[in-house]
Amino acid sequence: MSCLQRSLLAALLFCAILGGLLVLAALRASSWLERPDALQKADAILVLGEDPTRAFAAADLYSAGLAPKILLSRPRRQPRMSYLESQGICVPWFEVAGHTILRNRGIPEEAIGTFGEDLISTVTEARAAAAALPRVHRVIVVTSPYHVRRARLIFRDQFRDAEVLFATDHYETLPRAWWAQEDSATHVIMEALKLMYYEAGGRMH
Repeated sequence: MSCLQRSLLAALLFCAILGGLLVLAALRASSWLERPDALQKADAILVLGEDPTRAFAAADLYSAGLAPKILLSRPRRQPRMSYLESQGICVPWFEVAGHTILRNRGIPEEAIGTFGEDLISTVTEARAAAAALPRVHRVIVVTSPYHVRRARLIFRDQFRDAEVLFATDHYETLPRAWWAQEDSATHVIMEALKLMYYEAGGRMH
């Protein structure tokens, strides 16, 4: 076998191994991204924006006696939503919709609050939450399944003296065959890119 043939064979073998690893990673991506924590009683439940359905999961946790209060993030209003509002078409803000969901689920008014203002990223949410809760011992964070792994890294970097546990929004599912649906494929690919960006030192302030 010539040197060229051996080189081509080695290249093909490398590509086959790499392809196999990529396929394996793709098959396990959804469970790798999700992985919620075993929950314990905490000082507060934090609901991250911008999907108001996460408030349903927070209401369930509160009703199970896992924390005495729920705090909703206050993300920045998207320009297109502000424009719709200027045209008389009112779309509820995340924290407004979340508040309505919580009250409809029987959560008392005094147990509902917010944190931050005009928050543009998970990093800014984590910083705002840490500033709002400087003396807590443990918090439970509710977010979407695809968002758990990255959010866990970010929040634990900010809550140095408190335990941060993650619960997924079980009203939203992340299919194992995530590549078969447009929404889940977009979420998984974007989360992988955002995770690499954060691990490389990138921050959205």
